[in-house]
Amino acid sequence: MGNSVAARELGDIYQAMVFWKYAIQMFRDSDIGQIGYEYGKVKSFDDIVICYKKEQRFRDTYIDTDYIQVKFHVKQSDEFTMDNLLDPAFINAKTNSFLQNVVNAYKNDKIDFSRSRFTMYSVWRIRSGDILNKLIETIPNPQQSWGESCTQ
Repeated sequence: MGNSVAARELGDIYQAMVFWKYAIQMFRDSDIGQIGYEYGKVKSFDDIVICYKKEQRFRDTYIDTDYIQVKFHVKQSDEFTMDNLLDPAFINAKTNSFLQNVVNAYKNDKIDFSRSRFTMYSVWRIRSGDILNKLIETIPNPQQSWGESCTQ
């Protein structure tokens, strides 16, 4: 199997595993109301969308929706850098980088950005010494405490 075919197939499997991680929680006593897969409301954050029945505590505010983008790379020994997130080629794009897509999502009037969380799942870690480490270290644990509905 060619590398591009393997990457695509393994990426789909990885995305499905992240989806099922949340879907299984719906069967337990969970605040998850709905889960979308390849949900087109926010371009570039469409892999998995989780809408909560009750608002969720996140840092010093509350959210009701999680937008998740799943990035898989066959070469798992590489690492994230701030430069990656600013480079459109990193996400196989020609114009917008991953961070530009975050800005575009923020400007999207279809969502309430202040009540949404945007997350990227990846098999890569952040490169030691990169500025991203300092940014991540200042973020409190996003799973601290789970606390109206996602409107759609």
